[in-house]
Amino acid sequence: MRRKCCNNCIECEMLIEDESIVVIKQHGLSETRSFMPAVKCMRFGQYAFNPSELPKSTLLDDMIWE
Repeated sequence: MRRKCCNNCIECEMLIEDESIVVIKQHGLSETRSFMPAVKCMRFGQYAFNPSELPKSTLLDDMIWE
């Protein structure tokens, strides 16, 4: 499916810059969480670590399990 996107995320009105991605590392029954700054596209729901990676991003959730 082709999407209509300007691929200029910095100037797009659907960009949210104050998001974070939670990286969860599990150690047996305990876990360690770290928060990394991220951006989100409100139109397609993608997350990325910076706006230049957003058009090619495959992250659709704000949590990463390691």
